Amino acid sequence: MTAESHRNINDPNLSSIIELPYKDSPLLIALGGVAGRRGPPPFELFNITKNLKANKIYLRDLEQVWYQSGVFGISTNIDETASFLRKIIDEKGINKVAVFGNSMGGYAAIIIGVLIEAGCVHAFSPQTFIHNPRYIRNKDKIRYLHNKFSDKYFDLKPVIKSHRSICDINIYYDKNEKIDETHARHLMNMKNITLHPYDEG
Repeated sequence: MTAESHRNINDPNLSSIIELPYKDSPLLIALGGVAGRRGPPPFELFNITKNLKANKIYLRDLEQVWYQSGVFGISTNIDETASFLRKIIDEKGINKVAVFGNSMGGYAAIIIGVLIEAGCVHAFSPQTFIHNPRYIRNKDKIRYLHNKFSDKYFDLKPVIKSHRSICDINIYYDKNEKIDETHARHLMNMKNITLHPYDEG
């Protein structure tokens, strides 16, 4: 399901908000992370960017499976999601694309940013691999992923290497959160990857 306005923002079945009113303007893509205890996953960055004069696409994974099953109404896997976005970029002639995401959304932001050749990615405490349950907080969900989906994108390191990414990827994390630090450092010393450790938050 897609939307060209905000009026259904509280619809728990809404998976995307797509706003492309500006010609020759940058595109912001934001991928939602983990759902809270009382509702669907968020439309990441929506509130703080809704008045920004730029083209915007907000996506969220209603199934909470690290975007492995795509985005409801748009795609059925990560590659189709990337193709959908790339088509919009090409049709609109958009030259500048920035992708944002937090946690699960940060994981997806890195993959999507690489696949669509975005200019930059800003990922906050992302998972950079999901093949080892030891380093994932929701272990039951990871076991489900392993049983249901291909492991093609379970480790972001070979994905980034194989695409020779031109995308600048920025990873922000709390260095006192050991799981988050492990994920960030998994991509350390790779081309176009910049780690931004913080003391808290």
